[in-house]
Parts: sequence; structure tokens; C-alpha cells
Amino acid sequence: MSSWRHEGIRDPHTQATFQALVDAIIPPYCLCTGTPVTVQAPGALHLRIQDYVIWDLDHSVELQPSGDTDSIPLSKSTALLLDIPLENLPRPYQNNPVHIQVKMSSIHQLTLFGYYSEWFGYGTTRLLPSNLRRIECCPPGWSLTRYTSSSKVWQSRH
Repeated sequence: MSSWRHEGIRDPHTQATFQALVDAIIPPYCLCTGTPVTVQAPGALHLRIQDYVIWDLDHSVELQPSGDTDSIPLSKSTALLLDIPLENLPRPYQNNPVHIQVKMSSIHQLTLFGYYSEWFGYGTTRLLPSNLRRIECCPPGWSLTRYTSSSKVWQSRH
């Protein structure tokens, strides 16, 4: 796999922008259980959901390299979109308000998908191609949603 596919994850600005975004969408919160014991649920930042969003953006269909030497990973251009004035938008967002609206909606959806999916459970394999990923721990999203089928399989294997 070419290194440009992981450039967004390694870029400090892209990381910081998406860390702030996922933390704003799903901050840590208190699970009220009706008992004197308070349980703190991890937020998106604690589960490294920013990596999920960055990875998904950088591996989306619209990111096919075109031989254009100015092309940058979609995660980096989206981080710039979130941080700069509208008149200085990076490609592919220049003069494309519909694309901006769709991307902003999809970033919120990706954050939720990543948080409630098995992403965190993939552990050290989560940035590998999907056929090489392995569940290394029970993902918190499974417990939060009371998802039992896969979690029972997980418990029986470990």
C-alpha cells in the first residue's frame, strides 16, 4: 500500500483537527445506571475515532490518484476545509458548496459509525486492509449498544 494512504494519519494538523471534531461530536459522558456507582463512557477521542474518520476519507472512492502532483489526501484537504476561511478552500472543495455540505454530513456520520462499530476492537490491526484486521479486544460500542452476537463470540474465544 502506498504511503500517501497513511499520510493523513501521520499529519499533526490533520490529527489535531479531527481530534477536536470527534471530541465535540461524542465527548466522554456519564452512564447513569441508577446505582451509586457512576460509570464513565469513553468519548470518541479516547477510542481514536479520528483515525477511523481519517482512514475512511483517505480510502474513499473519490480519492483515486489522478497523476496530479498537487493532489493531497482527502483527510488533509478536509482538515483545511474545517480550519480556513471559505475564500481559501482547498481542492476538491473550491467552488463546490454541495460537496462541502455532503462532506460535513458524512464526517458526523463517520464519527458515529466508528464509535459504535468494532473499529477500536481491531487494536493494532485497525489501519491494515480489512482482510488483515483482527478483533483484539471487545469494542466498547458493542457494550454500549448491548450488541450480543459478536460479543458472545468474542468472549468464547478469549
